[in-house]
Amino acid sequence: MWLDVLSVDNLHAISSFLTGFDVFYLSHTNSRTLSVLSEDLYWQKRITGDHSLGRRQSWKQRYMLERSLQFVDPHSADKYIHGMLLGCNRSRVAFAKLERPPAPGSWRGSRFDLRLEKDTNFSFDVWFCLFPGTAKQPAGGVLYGFQSAPANLGVPRSNPGNLVMVDMKCSLYCSVLDEKKVIAQDLEPNRWYHVALTYDVTLRHQLVYLDGKVASSEFGSLNSMWQRLQHEQIGTGFCHNTAGSAHMPHSRMRGGWYSFYGLIDEFRVWNSVLPADAVAVLYR
Repeated sequence: MWLDVLSVDNLHAISSFLTGFDVFYLSHTNSRTLSVLSEDLYWQKRITGDHSLGRRQSWKQRYMLERSLQFVDPHSADKYIHGMLLGCNRSRVAFAKLERPPAPGSWRGSRFDLRLEKDTNFSFDVWFCLFPGTAKQPAGGVLYGFQSAPANLGVPRSNPGNLVMVDMKCSLYCSVLDEKKVIAQDLEPNRWYHVALTYDVTLRHQLVYLDGKVASSEFGSLNSMWQRLQHEQIGTGFCHNTAGSAHMPHSRMRGGWYSFYGLIDEFRVWNSVLPADAVAVLYR
């Protein structure tokens, strides 16, 4: 294979154009790429936040764990739910950020905020898989949430919201409008679903697709809090409860963090309205 004849510098140069996950897969092509692309310094540069190793693991392993989109550790689900709902263990609020692809020659992509897309058409799609709920770990959760304070602070402040969510009864909600309607009911655990949303700013038209087919068509303005809620993330969000609500895991409280219990993959955003045939291709 041609990778075998490339120098170390060339391999590093090529990988600088790729996302971390692509580099991870490239590193497992053969024994040589595994050796070259597993160097600690290379992966340490891609880590965000604290650069101290708190436990014995390679920087490559830490990168994959940091970017992993399996948000809940089933072995500590009881402690996780307690911390998430009551704000007692903020460090366990697990989530990911949207990022732009890295610029040529750069180690990492820049942060991307969907809420800044107010004057142009946009679309997004996401693959997700639900885990079966238990008495200690409710099913569902927020796939994409936003609020006025960073999620890691544990306090959402005023008027938090969510764009994509699955409730405890496995009903799917997906909307960038003020009104949230059920898109689909009785989603099954342990299978992958594909959801796509398109929004035409001029027509104020929202289309939601589920597994390649139109599931909802609505007209309306963007969520009234669209630009006020300055922090957004994939994998968790704060939900307020209505009186008698039975579809949230904290029905006795006014609200709480509702982290997604399952897997999320391929969250992508476009600055255009994807046509139906393009959504169908993404699903296939």
